[in-house]
Amino acid sequence: MDAMTDRFSDSFTCHFLDLPGFGRSNITHGKRSDALKMSGAEIVDLYCQCLHNYVTVHGLSKVHIVGHSFGAFLCTVCTRRHI
Repeated sequence: MDAMTDRFSDSFTCHFLDLPGFGRSNITHGKRSDALKMSGAEIVDLYCQCLHNYVTVHGLSKVHIVGHSFGAFLCTVCTRRHI
């Protein structure tokens, strides 16, 4: 993330999210076995809701969402749904 931070931080306030199941976070607050039963669509819904909640809780009114690979797909889905 350092290269992205260096590139954009002079012009933008940057937020980097650790979505459920990535980095150090769990995919759900329940049991891991519950998360393994989730469909792909349910996981996308969960991620979009997490992103939407983050934007709302932090009072962000104008955002640029950037992602790579699955993150880019998630950005597109979330943008169509919420922004």
